[in-house]
Amino acid sequence: MIKKDDIEDTEEVGSSDPELEEEAAFPILNDLIDRIQLTAAPLESTGASVSVYAENLSDGARASVNSSQMPAASLIKLYIAGCVYEQMDFVKEQEVYAGETEELLRLMITVSDNDAANELVRKLGFGDASAGMEVVNEFCRLHGFADTHMGRLLLAPNDMDDNYTSVNDCGKFLREMNGNVLVGSEKLLDLMRQQERTGKIPAGVPENIETANKTGELSDVENDAAIIFGENGAYTVCVMMSGLSDTSAARSVIREISAQIYEYMCP
Repeated sequence: MIKKDDIEDTEEVGSSDPELEEEAAFPILNDLIDRIQLTAAPLESTGASVSVYAENLSDGARASVNSSQMPAASLIKLYIAGCVYEQMDFVKEQEVYAGETEELLRLMITVSDNDAANELVRKLGFGDASAGMEVVNEFCRLHGFADTHMGRLLLAPNDMDDNYTSVNDCGKFLREMNGNVLVGSEKLLDLMRQQERTGKIPAGVPENIETANKTGELSDVENDAAIIFGENGAYTVCVMMSGLSDTSAARSVIREISAQIYEYMCP
């Protein structure tokens, strides 16, 4: 059974945990957590891992269920994009043609192009993919994305290392992007609004509701992270699932969870 994130761990006197302090500063939506747990339980009973994060961007009220480091799949592209916007001048100096960087970003986000993602990582490392991945990891460290790590290029073998993130990190990324905290926030948000893969979280809300999302898939992984611009204000939904035996059923559960959160946020 999925368990609610424990945000009340005790600390030694004089110590502090910024993540716990941040969580404690905002209302926890326990009734929404209960609903999500019930919806995810049948899928979990098959051995799958399910993590969910939702946050009302107006007041910071949030629900975090079982957030832990999980395979990122193409969600790692959010962090690549954030890093590229921060290093834009350096990356653009290496362009083969004018506007190449913007085109690679568009392809990486809107259609999840893996070659575009890998090329951007190489440019971050001035042609060295390993160096580029370390630049992405440093971006994550500096911005407090503690569960996020890039250990391989997209579609490269993962026998030595892999790409990881968590729903809490994705929720933090979306919050900071929506709040224009990250460099290039408005441009990245615009690309996410143009997303062509909208069959998971966006499919759980009414068609007239604007969404901005980024998906991720592997053979046993289904992920999605989205901002929903509901009638009562914007909110985020991040879902990560791994160890799946039936990805079609998992996508259906993501849509159901999305619909539940929409009904909760926009009663």
